[in-house]
Amino acid sequence: MKITKLSMLTLAAVFFSSCYYDNLGELKPEAALTNGACDTVTAISFSAKVKPIIDANCVSCHGVSGSLPDLTTHAGISGSATLYNSIIWDGPVSNMPKGSTVKLSQCDIATIRLWKAQGSPNN
Repeated sequence: MKITKLSMLTLAAVFFSSCYYDNLGELKPEAALTNGACDTVTAISFSAKVKPIIDANCVSCHGVSGSLPDLTTHAGISGSATLYNSIIWDGPVSNMPKGSTVKLSQCDIATIRLWKAQGSPNN
């Protein structure tokens, strides 16, 4: 009986301690849109929200005559299969912005993630 209780307590301790690194900003970046730091719009506008983020952080290298993919148009941005993973520094893709030691802001990442979740509208 003591072994069963001790085993259950140990299992419970391991289970609950395994979630110590859950960071809401990383798990659900769109939550950053509702914390007051970001604009809390329901629909993300490509021209007003996404394009300025890409222009400020990506187009200097991924412009018309720069590295692929070309991120100067809606088609180039929405069609990039690796863009989101690159900006969240996840997976076997290059971390972007290249050469930077910091990611885009959680607000910018959340904006792009929500825009993609909304079907990447060209609005």
